[in-house]
Amino acid sequence: MIATRRKIYTDKILDNLLDAQKNMASAEKVDAKGLVYLSRFILRLLKQLDDEVIELCAEAEDERG
Repeated sequence: MIATRRKIYTDKILDNLLDAQKNMASAEKVDAKGLVYLSRFILRLLKQLDDEVIELCAEAEDERG
């Protein structure tokens, strides 16, 4: 299995963001606005990553066909 630095860093950053989101949600005093901003940011990042995967799959199918 080959992993690039970008992939490793991306996974680590997303893990850290998700941990921060979980910690914010479970705190006694919840910063709702900050939690919403962080959630939107995470979703935006995930959406961009999914687009990359789709493009790579499409390129692989073009090479086969």
